[in-house]
Amino acid sequence: MKHISFVFSLAAILMFATGCENMEESSTRTVTLGVQITDNTKAYIDEDSFTPMWTEDDQLAVNSLVQAITVKDINGSSAKLYDVREAEYYYAINPYDIVRDDMTPSSTTVLLDNVQTYSEDSYGNQIVEVPMAAYSTTTSLTFHNLASLLKVHFTNDGSESILLSSIKVKGESYYLCGYGLIENITGTASDVITMTSSQYSYKDVTLDMGRNVVVDAGATKDLYVILPAFAEQGITVTLFNDASHYATFTGTKALANNTIATVTFKASDIVEQSAPLGAINSKFTINSDGDQVYFSKGNLQCTLTADKTCNWAFADHQWDYIGNASGNALITETPGVLSSYPGTVDLFKWSTDNSSDFYGIENSGNPYINANFKDWGTNTISNGSITGTWRTLEASEWTYITHDRTDTFKYTKCNVHGVKGMILFPDNYTHPSGLSDSLKTTDTIQNGSNYDIAISDDDWSQLELAGCVFMPAAGERGSEYDNTNQEVFFYWLATNQAPISAYYAAGHTTGYGIRLSGYPVRLVQDVTD
Repeated sequence: MKHISFVFSLAAILMFATGCENMEESSTRTVTLGVQITDNTKAYIDEDSFTPMWTEDDQLAVNSLVQAITVKDINGSSAKLYDVREAEYYYAINPYDIVRDDMTPSSTTVLLDNVQTYSEDSYGNQIVEVPMAAYSTTTSLTFHNLASLLKVHFTNDGSESILLSSIKVKGESYYLCGYGLIENITGTASDVITMTSSQYSYKDVTLDMGRNVVVDAGATKDLYVILPAFAEQGITVTLFNDASHYATFTGTKALANNTIATVTFKASDIVEQSAPLGAINSKFTINSDGDQVYFSKGNLQCTLTADKTCNWAFADHQWDYIGNASGNALITETPGVLSSYPGTVDLFKWSTDNSSDFYGIENSGNPYINANFKDWGTNTISNGSITGTWRTLEASEWTYITHDRTDTFKYTKCNVHGVKGMILFPDNYTHPSGLSDSLKTTDTIQNGSNYDIAISDDDWSQLELAGCVFMPAAGERGSEYDNTNQEVFFYWLATNQAPISAYYAAGHTTGYGIRLSGYPVRLVQDVTD
């Protein structure tokens, strides 16, 4: 009998509004609470038939005390919490570690993770943590779901086993992660998370399985992604085997609270794509051995929240950059801390493995002496392919791309969509018919020293389809101040120059300097075929 182990809890961070109703404690005596699971939550599942049960590692936050209270005396769906301070009423969140402030039952802000990590129990069954809450005026608490599940049903119709590495879900209209609100916890099935505005929420979620899920030939596998309830909307679900082999479902779905929606895939649906998700469909040789890379479709961005949760993403367009506006101006001297939240940044100090560093999101004068490089590409990119497949170019690789490739046309400075920057022409470039040859003349490409060549949006769309990469002159942030010069073309490279310097791309060449300046980052992915 096939079982899937589910543990529903809040994969979230709670913050609470002031002015909410206060719980009045009747004494300092303690009581024992009975906790009961209902609503098909926190369960072993056999073909979606739930058998609710607690586990010995479950820890809850109860009333305003943000501390772990471990369940005891487990008997399937029932358990006990000992030494809880006696009160007029009781409310609880499972698990405790999502709570970041004093708890109130009237208005609770939650943060649903944009990256969910796949894990299994000792029997190889997936463990999923979904939001759960309870409220009662007695010492008996009954928990109800606050969110739902998307089930990805996979059938291996091939003749060999297959590895599955990640699932990405993107909504068109409603938010699937980030900050949401639980209003008036009642201890009934009506309790639900309502997602908040776009300033605090995102429309994409990743289940990172790390290529650890193996499905034998002829077998099936159900995988589950936690989602808040949403009305009917268009969704895109992408199931990855590896960065270049994936299948995509595009359609409409609605998901009521405490329900399961299903999409199905077969192994034969997973095919090699022209380029990894999030990459431009062209290749660039990076060394004399003939190794090649894809460039990401835009500069790297991080949308940061107060608890240092970062939604990493590529810019929507190749010409997009933030510069001296918005999030970059919010960066402070404290690593990973902004002056207000949320904020989206795209100018980073050189990222190091120093324990105090947070991917270069800071405005301090600390170069982290003798620290090694920590690649931004190790993060999950919400609109990129599987985690860990992106990286930053080395200085020698940038030099090879701009100088040493055998292709006649390598780069040109220009402006696209009114943005100054540089075009990189891919290996074996074919110029679109009907476009001016002046865009690819040797003098323009090899010796252009300004950005005077203006490329229309229509011409750029043809160049982009031909595999051209555009890197905007996205500016720089000074080491201890917030002004940004948007005339310069500097991009960080992965090459260290100890003890306090690192290399950067400076137009078609490279340089190195102290690690304090804020530069943009453009990630690449190795071609593996």
